[in-house]
Amino acid sequence: MSRAYRIRVAESLTRHIEVSDGIVAGVHLLDLLPRERMVALLAEELVRAGFVLDGDHATRTTDGIEVSVDLKAGQLSVRAVETDTIEVEGELEARVEEEVLEGAEDRIRAELRASLDQQINAERTRRRQALTRRLEQALVELKPELDRITNRAHVRALHEKAAQMGQVVESTEDPETGAVTVRVRL
Repeated sequence: MSRAYRIRVAESLTRHIEVSDGIVAGVHLLDLLPRERMVALLAEELVRAGFVLDGDHATRTTDGIEVSVDLKAGQLSVRAVETDTIEVEGELEARVEEEVLEGAEDRIRAELRASLDQQINAERTRRRQALTRRLEQALVELKPELDRITNRAHVRALHEKAAQMGQVVESTEDPETGAVTVRVRL
C-alpha cells in the first residue's frame, strides 16, 4: 500500500507591464493653395492650439495621451502608453501518491506559476481594453477641436487666395455654421 503525501506550495509573482494602444486617422486639407502653404497654415493653427512643432510633426500630450499630426503624410495619431507593476500570489495544495512523489513539488509549483501568469495576462488584457476605451473617448473629444483647427487653416487659405485674385472688400463668417463669405473686387 502506498502512502499519500500532501504538498503545498505558495508563490508570488511580480511583473512590470506596459500596455499601449494607438489610433491613426487621416487629416484632410483642401487644395486651396499649394500643398506646402496649406501644411504651413495647418501647422500654425496647431501651434496656436497648444501643439509643439518639431519638423513635420506637431504633438501635444494631455493626461498621458499623445496626439501627433504628421503634417507631410496628413495623418493624425493618438497614442497612449501605461506602465505598472502587477503583483499576484497564490497557493496550491495537492495530494500525491508515493509512486509519483519525485518531482511532484516542481510540477505543482509549475502549475501554480502558470495560473498566476494567466492572472497577470488577464489583468494586462483588462488594462489594455480600458486604455483603448480611453483613447476612443479622447478621439471623440478631439475631433471637434481638430475640425476647428483645420477649418481655421482653410479660412486663412481662402483669404490668401482671395487676396491673390483681387482686393478683399468684405469677409464674414457665420458662427453657427462656420460658413465663410469673402467678397473680392477684381
